[in-house]
Amino acid sequence: MSTFRVDFTTHLNTVVNAYITANPTIVRRFWRARPGSFAELPVAFMDSIREDTVILDNGTWQRHLSSSIVVVDAYSDNEQVNARLHIAVDGLRSWLVRMTYATVGGGILTISGAIDQDFDLTVQPGPERPAVTYRAAPITVLGQIQAGRPS
Repeated sequence: MSTFRVDFTTHLNTVVNAYITANPTIVRRFWRARPGSFAELPVAFMDSIREDTVILDNGTWQRHLSSSIVVVDAYSDNEQVNARLHIAVDGLRSWLVRMTYATVGGGILTISGAIDQDFDLTVQPGPERPAVTYRAAPITVLGQIQAGRPS
């Protein structure tokens, strides 16, 4: 049995939280899944893991996973607040790039890059909160592992 998905998630959690510890005012918090709301901004969360490919060949198998670290901030007319999302994405991406080819559960973690656009992320209203739209920018992260054919 492979624990590659768990190892992939755990490693990303460790790397992003190390960045937050070193830069607590740039990204304030990280979640392993999309939270219901955001208290302090900017923050980041891990999007769902996608199993992109599985290749079986000559007694081995390769698995390729991908996910995104999504950096979230508020919309604002203030230039400093607007630049804050880009500073957070650039800083976190640079930190993640240093972890390129890090070993994760017998596999390799690589950074694909960041989508160079913002997109709207709407948190749905609840009993005591209105719907809120945030700016968000995903950083794509890839993982791959090669092992003997599973039994």
